Amino acid sequence: AVVSTQSTGGTVDRSKPLMELHREKMVEERKRKKKDEKKDRENPLAREERLKQVLADIDAKSAREKEESLDERKRSYNSLAADSSMPTEEEMEAYKLRKHMRADPMSSFSSSDK
Repeated sequence: AVVSTQSTGGTVDRSKPLMELHREKMVEERKRKKKDEKKDRENPLAREERLKQVLADIDAKSAREKEESLDERKRSYNSLAADSSMPTEEEMEAYKLRKHMRADPMSSFSSSDK
């Protein structure tokens, strides 16, 4: 019994136990990560390009949120609901690059603008 799901956009085989489905999903994710790591080793500029793209997306999202916060009438219904998607590795790396360490006494001498 193959069932189509709306939330994931894919199909789920209901004849398999949930643990087996989860295990298969985790194996696929590990394979994808290994493939990405191999691709990054072969072409280090690709990772930098993805990171730049993620940083640009984060900037655009923050600008959009700032614009929406100015006028509450433009805010869509239920827009304050949390995003259900987990952050990617690139998004986590971009966050760590942008995060300002308050306990770091040398952070005020950094060359980048924050």
